Amino acid sequence: MLAKTFLVLGLSAAMGDVVECIERLSSSSRHLLLYGERGVGKTLIARYIHDHSPRKAGRFVSCDIPTRDENLVLDDLLGHGRGAFTGAARARKGMVEEAHQGTLFLDEMGLAGPKLQHLLLALLERGLVRPLGAERDVSVDVRVIAATNQDLDARVRAGTFPADLLDRFGPFRITIPPVRNRREEILPLANRFVAVEAEGFGRRDPPPLSREVLNLFAVAPWWGNVRELELECAFATLWCGDRARIEVEDLSPLFLGTLGRLHRRRERHRAITPRQVEATLALVGGSRTKAAELLGVDRRQVQRILRGARG
Repeated sequence: MLAKTFLVLGLSAAMGDVVECIERLSSSSRHLLLYGERGVGKTLIARYIHDHSPRKAGRFVSCDIPTRDENLVLDDLLGHGRGAFTGAARARKGMVEEAHQGTLFLDEMGLAGPKLQHLLLALLERGLVRPLGAERDVSVDVRVIAATNQDLDARVRAGTFPADLLDRFGPFRITIPPVRNRREEILPLANRFVAVEAEGFGRRDPPPLSREVLNLFAVAPWWGNVRELELECAFATLWCGDRARIEVEDLSPLFLGTLGRLHRRRERHRAITPRQVEATLALVGGSRTKAAELLGVDRRQVQRILRGARG
């Protein structure tokens, strides 16, 4: 799926030069910094670069920096020795060592705290890490691809991000434009995502998007970029079921709400059924908060619908 999806990137003029840079940097092992809004496809591009690089035989290890406490991220990246802290009954190798001779992808590096910044500087400068509780450094051969949606040059000037760390990437930077600036790619990407989702449901022929849906996709703001498009296609394919094509009524209230005056949906406040709630929960891994957001309702309404269905 990765290579086929990536082929769609670059169909627009805005992405042409970017794709050329990606192809050139794929043959290198230089550390690389990816700039772009949330959901723009940074992880997809980092994985593509790894898979087409001299390091493809090694592992691609991904660390999402902002999702956890800094000390937990440090433990994940560095690993620890036996007895390094209470509960450390045995040694554990960290992500950096797991990525030896491969690629370490750091999502949202701009949110790294001082401890993590110091770790990354040592890794980029000397290729050394020290597991928590260890007495000596470990030498590693790792390519770092970092991603951020922040202007790190501006943060360096403001004194909130270390210049030494940013300097380690030098000119090896790629800025990925948002989807709203690459509209030629939206419909091919949507067709690709629908095909993948339909295949997952066991449907041989993916349902095409109706003309009205195509028009809405073409003008939508897509603030969540590629990630938002992929989730909306998954939702619409699920709602479509076995019908011949995906219609406007198969789109999520959350997406339709982003269109503002561009579209007024009939039955905007239609009742949501327990089956729809259960299907949405399955789509988002059981999270009622995420299901409520995708359905465009309050989390308490999701709970009431489920309680009513069960008794």
